Amino acid sequence: MEFTGKVAVVTGAGTGNGEAIAERLHAGGASMVLVSRRLETVQAVSQRVDPQGERVLAPVIRTPSRGWKRCPGAARR
Repeated sequence: MEFTGKVAVVTGAGTGNGEAIAERLHAGGASMVLVSRRLETVQAVSQRVDPQGERVLAPVIRTPSRGWKRCPGAARR
């Protein structure tokens, strides 16, 4: 799929389905903000998926479990 020119906020991007979604979106040309509870894992995904940091638009955002109320703030960053 083609995502060039699109921006995605990927939650749970540190592992599992969120990580796989980040990989696919990046391969399709999307820019992304990656969100996860564990800062270390999401930073590793960011470095692996986009080593030059060209399409990860914001520093990875760590959110606590049940942090869904913070999603609007994460999107504004």
